[in-house]
Amino acid sequence: MKMLSTVVAAVAMMAAAGSVSAQSFSPSSGSFSASGNVALLNSAGATCNVSLGGTIASSSLINITSKTFSPGPSITCGWAVTPYSTWHAETIPGNYNQIVIYLGANTIIGTPCKGWVVADVVNLPSGGSEIIFDNDELIDGTYAGGTPTGCYVVSGSVVSNVQLI
Repeated sequence: MKMLSTVVAAVAMMAAAGSVSAQSFSPSSGSFSASGNVALLNSAGATCNVSLGGTIASSSLINITSKTFSPGPSITCGWAVTPYSTWHAETIPGNYNQIVIYLGANTIIGTPCKGWVVADVVNLPSGGSEIIFDNDELIDGTYAGGTPTGCYVVSGSVVSNVQLI
């Protein structure tokens, strides 16, 4: 429930932004890449190595067009647990340490889920940033058929080539 409230608040902040100063992706154009590992949970859990790529569409939007899950600690990654749907990341107006990400995954039980998740972002001194998933964040969305999900991004992080300013 805490996560659902956080996602609703983040989306409301985005809608009501107006003159509120927003964080920005830097650079604001070019290529995006990220890799790391993420633990997912539906009826069963899976920790997957994740590689992402795409384009920085603007200072507030990244389109993630290349998504790969491969076996890490969980051998089901890459064949039973795979990326699903379109993915993109957006800044949250007035919030300088979190972003919202729309993502999806096919689950071990074979039913895809998709929706929004809030992730923490820490800029790295050497450039880029670490995008951190924690607090058993609920993917607040639906299965492909419209039923509410029980999908969670439990933990993990990816290191990206983009910073937040």
